[in-house]
Amino acid sequence: MQVNKVIKRYETFIGKGQYELRDLVDLLHIHDVDYNEISGIDTLSEENEIKVKHFLVKFFNAWGLETRASIKPVSVHTVVERCWWIDHPETKTRIWIKSEQVAFDKTGKILFKFYEHVEKEYLYLLPRSKKNEEVFLRFDFTRGNGGVEWLHIVGNGFSWY
Repeated sequence: MQVNKVIKRYETFIGKGQYELRDLVDLLHIHDVDYNEISGIDTLSEENEIKVKHFLVKFFNAWGLETRASIKPVSVHTVVERCWWIDHPETKTRIWIKSEQVAFDKTGKILFKFYEHVEKEYLYLLPRSKKNEEVFLRFDFTRGNGGVEWLHIVGNGFSWY
């Protein structure tokens, strides 16, 4: 959407010189982003839905108007990221053996894998490796003419990286 059209919408729905979204209704009217149409929303727990609602308004407001005009949410999912590693006995450096990101729904059912990476030369070390797991909300989006980007939504939806 063109930035001039977005500015006009802000001024119509919120007020002249007011360029901060207040809620999801503003997001729909100004940026044509329907929360319920974002892929994966229906798979989230009630708690995670609340986080995503907070996040979306805060996320859009964090950008300038030109970038906001180009942002298109793609999907949001609850994800577990698992990493297996072993510390090299001589160099004490960490050798990553395997990592994966798996999306799951509110019942814990696996939906799909975002990715899996395996270092085949170290796979024999997997039984002796250490494992780390992190559960987070993954938000995928596009902006401008770029490809899909993604980030972690953390806390109550007011922070991301």
